[in-house]
Amino acid sequence: MFSFDAENFFEYALELFSLTGHTDADEPEFANHTASQVVYVDNKKNLPLNQRQRGRLKIFDNISRLFTTCGVAFFSANLSTSRSDRSQAAHDAHVLIHASCDDAATVCLFRHADKIILSFASNRLGCLLSDWYAPNDENFFERLDIANFPVDDDEYFRSMVHLLARRYYFTESKPTAYSLLPIDFFTGGELSHKEFEDFILAQKFSAVKDYGDDYVECDATQFDSFDDTTAELDSVLLEAENVELVIDNEEPNEDSLAEVDAFDEFAGIDSEDFADPSKLLEKISMRWSAPNE
Repeated sequence: MFSFDAENFFEYALELFSLTGHTDADEPEFANHTASQVVYVDNKKNLPLNQRQRGRLKIFDNISRLFTTCGVAFFSANLSTSRSDRSQAAHDAHVLIHASCDDAATVCLFRHADKIILSFASNRLGCLLSDWYAPNDENFFERLDIANFPVDDDEYFRSMVHLLARRYYFTESKPTAYSLLPIDFFTGGELSHKEFEDFILAQKFSAVKDYGDDYVECDATQFDSFDDTTAELDSVLLEAENVELVIDNEEPNEDSLAEVDAFDEFAGIDSEDFADPSKLLEKISMRWSAPNE
């Protein structure tokens, strides 16, 4: 296969999906864009990123949009983070990539050091991860082979998720104690309450123990935070951060007093309105649109 370095990773990714039958594309739709390009330039959205999300833009780069098939957009990207943060970084990076495009479902192949991971995202499912693999893992290639997927476009993405996503995503979120117990659990004699409780906890949190730092929860509501209604206010606040106020000791003249009076219009807005951006924008818009008295 092609070189596995960060800059040429998109070539490896394209060949991988070509060899497994998912595409015949020779070139990516775009290659090696920065995280900021993907989020702020390549899309037509105005995403209202919070401080943590803006910070996460630094953990991934060399993003390439490889191809689109069956309504699913495929990407590749390189992760620049610690070993202990690699799975969470893949999750957070894919959330930003998915939120920035208009595709209903996206798949991203990430590279970190000498390992690769697939990530699957849709607004309904959230973002789910596969296990980590070596770039030449034959078992991974066999599972990814197109022969394992239905010809129905509507089932394509769902099948990929069920074939390759981590098993713990498909267990009950709140299992009952008896659903965790093997059938012959009580045949070995009496058990103390503590032994019973310890066994239940061990089974319930086995995935957390097995995956360690690589354990990442799935939150199907995470894309709800990307709400364009607050984007305008975010832009205003961002511009305000770059404004330097110059205060001098001169006596105020009539023009400056008029400016003060204009700002006094905000005095009538309730303090709780500042905690609700949409309500604040509505109040401000009403003030600006009202005829001057």
